[in-house]
Amino acid sequence: MGTNLCLFLLWRGGKPVFMITDKKIDIAGLKNHLSNTQAGALVVFEGLVRDHNEGFEVKSLEYEIFKDLALKEGEVVLDEAMERFNITDAVCVHREGHLQITDEAVWIGVTSKHRADAFKACSYIIDEIKLRLPIWKKEHYVDQPAQWVDCKGCYHHTEVQFSEIEYYAKQSYLPSMQEGKQQLLKKSKVLVVGAGGLGSPVLTYLATAGVGHITIVDHDNLEVSNLHRQALYGHEDLGQFKADLAKKRLKQMNPFVHLKALTKKIDLSNVKDLVSEHDVVVDCTDNFSTKFLVHDACYLNKTPLVQASIYQQEGQLQVYLPESSSGCMRCLWPELPEAHCVGSCIEVGVLGASVGVIGSLQALEVIEYLLKHKTQAQSKTILVNLPDLDVLRINRTKNSKCVLCSSDSKVDSKISKLEPVNYMSPKAEFELSASSVTEAMLLEYNCLDVRSLTEVHKQYLKLSNKKNKYLLVCQQGIGSYKIAKDLRGKGFDNFYSLRGGIKELKDPKIFNMVN
Repeated sequence: MGTNLCLFLLWRGGKPVFMITDKKIDIAGLKNHLSNTQAGALVVFEGLVRDHNEGFEVKSLEYEIFKDLALKEGEVVLDEAMERFNITDAVCVHREGHLQITDEAVWIGVTSKHRADAFKACSYIIDEIKLRLPIWKKEHYVDQPAQWVDCKGCYHHTEVQFSEIEYYAKQSYLPSMQEGKQQLLKKSKVLVVGAGGLGSPVLTYLATAGVGHITIVDHDNLEVSNLHRQALYGHEDLGQFKADLAKKRLKQMNPFVHLKALTKKIDLSNVKDLVSEHDVVVDCTDNFSTKFLVHDACYLNKTPLVQASIYQQEGQLQVYLPESSSGCMRCLWPELPEAHCVGSCIEVGVLGASVGVIGSLQALEVIEYLLKHKTQAQSKTILVNLPDLDVLRINRTKNSKCVLCSSDSKVDSKISKLEPVNYMSPKAEFELSASSVTEAMLLEYNCLDVRSLTEVHKQYLKLSNKKNKYLLVCQQGIGSYKIAKDLRGKGFDNFYSLRGGIKELKDPKIFNMVN
């Protein structure tokens, strides 16, 4: 296989490679191909033929592969790995035909600058190949006839031993679920923007209720501080994309729903297409710019929007329906509020149970709409004070001069994009945009991480040298903005804030390099 492999890899011109072969895998040739002086890590996975499985003595294995489809889907998996993880190259070779004990059945090699990325990508590739590729395995035993094995009990096994009727049995007894209502849910397509505190209960209850098609959009990675309120995830998932993790977990909960994970930020370039592909949109985000963007796109596309937000132990819920006589969000808020006017969960605190309640109410509103039921949230803003269990319902009314839904609207509903509306609050003179920051720029500043507020107060109170410039950095740019603004009000004009925070840096690692 060596010569053919080298020629094939050369022809591919450095692109990730998926191959199928009936010969022994040329490991040395593969490692040589992946050799890269700029890569600090090479992570390899070797799947070997073992001599026992499920208590039976195995003497050999046989792989049968639908080759054309497997090659096509295998390349898609590797391309996804290149896009999702910060890796430089990837190669996967899978055997077909008859294999002996200790033979390599599959070999995966991934290179990257940092080992963590290579580990994650390698794990992703083998998991997706097992799950998605048309590859069948027959085990030849020592003391009994050979048989095709379906990997029951394996982590990614997708065959279930029960029906949809059994799965949805308890909710099917409800009067509201009679007369084919379960099919209404199954045919529905729901877009959930945000897979965090609100998104976790929303996704859980939509998937387990049987909403047939769910798209999850979230570009964040799981952090330790998320775990106490984002019940879809575990500590072993840290550092991975929430959207991918949510898809995997929900599929375990309900194998009958179709799930799609998008690990990219929703913005002007994609919001219209994403909204137009779904029957309902659920806003589970925690920032004004995304909330306004999603709201406006839903209004222009005539797509229902279920929106919620939470501040400490107070929740807010509303459903915006197409052509409703009730007001839209811009009837009350014509302009995007200043991004720093409300503290984040990190700054003001939040209980996991509180977000769980509001997120569950969001999921309920989605289900009620899909079942064609009327609710108060479709015409009112619902305010929930969780400690007292007080609920206040406020009628939403149209603003005759609304910039979006009035006859004087400044937004053309026929436009293909949403440029007429500004989705970013004005940039302060002391803010550096994270999206344009480079390592060279950061070297001009003394960088201070203000996510630990107690420590940062100790630090900046000692800073009296105004000849130096200090850049305050936090996760989203909200806390750093407030501190920089406060310090400048006290005469410390040498303090700056990183607008958008670490999460908006093109390469978050550059902050660690200079800090």
